[in-house]
Amino acid sequence: DGNWQVKGAYFMVRLGPTIRTQFTSRLGVSASLGVAGAYTGTTYSVTETFRVPDLEGITIGAARGTEQTSETKFLSGYYADLNLEWVPTERTGLFGGFTAQKFDGFDQSVGSRTARIDLGSSVGLRGGVSIKF
Repeated sequence: DGNWQVKGAYFMVRLGPTIRTQFTSRLGVSASLGVAGAYTGTTYSVTETFRVPDLEGITIGAARGTEQTSETKFLSGYYADLNLEWVPTERTGLFGGFTAQKFDGFDQSVGSRTARIDLGSSVGLRGGVSIKF
């Protein structure tokens, strides 16, 4: 029997130019493309129990507890955004668009067990309201 668990968090930063143009006084578009980085921290925990079928009630390895390792890494990647902006009033605007990003990954091991930590790639929709004060 086994229980394998990876817990983690990351802090992401993006660096790149944004190009913005106005089609009309109320309608515009913006695009951004650049490099991205993620500072990650993970803990990989493994708990395993071995039972001998012919010896009921005897469990080997349960007293060993959980083994774990912790790692921090900086992962590199890239991102791209494309947004459409509409400003119906002087103070309020709406925006919507697409976003995509891709990051590297790394392997983390506990004993002979290895987990692939991969932030991978994502493609998504975004939208919101902007308000000027």
